[in-house]
Amino acid sequence: MMTKEAVMVAVAAALAAPSEPVRSCGCGRAYVAVCGERAEVNAVAAACRKAGVLFVRKNYCAASNAIYCGYDNADGRALGKAEAVAKVLNAHGLRCYVDTQED
Repeated sequence: MMTKEAVMVAVAAALAAPSEPVRSCGCGRAYVAVCGERAEVNAVAAACRKAGVLFVRKNYCAASNAIYCGYDNADGRALGKAEAVAKVLNAHGLRCYVDTQED
């Protein structure tokens, strides 16, 4: 399990990661769902709160315990950001994946 400080560094690096728009299949919300032990998920939520980013605990149409990366207007920007965030978090040892909620 990662320490809170390591999670803070990982989340800060992930949110600052450059992203490129990707091919989108329509409009919807982009999330990065965080998997792992409760303490790690809580540390990610605290890091998001500190960074001013929305962390969704319960989500009824997409994964719970997820970082909200934005609304994708079929331009691929929010989805690209979600993929960049997930890639960096996984590289730091936090298990996560991209999830979407289509309109």
